[in-house]
Order: sequence, then structure tokens, then C-alpha cells
Amino acid sequence: MTGVVTVEVNADEGGLRLDRWFKRRYPELPHGKLQKLTRSGQIRVDGKRVKAGDRIEPGQQVRVPPFGTPPPRTERPAPPKPAVSAEDAALIRSIVIYEDEATLAINKPPGLATQGGTGTTRHVDGLLTGM
Repeated sequence: MTGVVTVEVNADEGGLRLDRWFKRRYPELPHGKLQKLTRSGQIRVDGKRVKAGDRIEPGQQVRVPPFGTPPPRTERPAPPKPAVSAEDAALIRSIVIYEDEATLAINKPPGLATQGGTGTTRHVDGLLTGM
């Protein structure tokens, strides 16, 4: 939407909350953006400031400011899994005590971290990718 428009509330929209009215008319407008527009007074009903939860009645005039279109969402690619050396793959297979479809029990040796962290590159979670 590029400019301010005034929209009249239809008879079948009477009694709706303003935020629900916007959701029906402008589904592309995020709820947070709607809240910001009402708090800043850019959305008005019959020239008066309103809250998103206020009820509207047929015949009222709603001032709808330009809100633009949201930028397209882009999916971030998953980081590549580190390769597990043949030695580490053999280690993790050698400490498996029990394995079935739902369970994996291991005898973790002391000194081997369970999860990675800052400066920890060799850990059980990372070695399990080699199984």
C-alpha cells in the first residue's frame, strides 16, 4: 500500500475488534506492525486514536496508513557437518554398549566432552555423525 486511505466498516464487520478487522482486510500486515501503527496514532477510527482491541461499528471510517510489504523471508542454509575421521568413527563405534531403533547407550570415556562448546571440537555429539 502506497498512501493513506480511509476505509468504511461494512455492516457484516460490526462488533469486530480493530486488530481482527485488519487481519481480515490486510492479512499481509504483521500483528506487531499493527500494534506499532496504533500506538503511534497512525491508525485512527473516525479521526480518533484507537487501540488494537477496540471494537468497531458499521459506518465508521478507519484511517489506514501505508505499511509497505514485508521483505521476503530467506532460509539460511544449515551449516555443513564436520567430517569425522576414521579413527573417531572407530572410537564411537567401540564405546557403544547397546543400540536399537530408539536407544543408544555408550560408555563415554573420561575426558571426552558430551557436547561442543567454545574451543571444544571433539565431543560425543560431533562423533555421532560418523555412525
